[in-house]
Amino acid sequence: MQDWIVARQLYGTPGIAEVNSFGGQLKQYEVAVNPDRLRAMGVSIPDIFTALEKNNQNTGGAYIDKKPNAYFIRVSVW
Repeated sequence: MQDWIVARQLYGTPGIAEVNSFGGQLKQYEVAVNPDRLRAMGVSIPDIFTALEKNNQNTGGAYIDKKPNAYFIRVSVW
């Protein structure tokens, strides 16, 4: 909840530059697949696992503080 709701609301508050999350419960994603649609598109279950693994890697990030803005840097790994 903190990452998805509270942090996003705090970032819109003047004077808030960063919100850090430590601890808490593990984030989980649920992916529901339709086997018929996958077959129709030529996609297999291992393809889904591979795509999810590539999409959820830990990467670094930071921000550059250029008053009055903070520019967030997010690294994508492909």
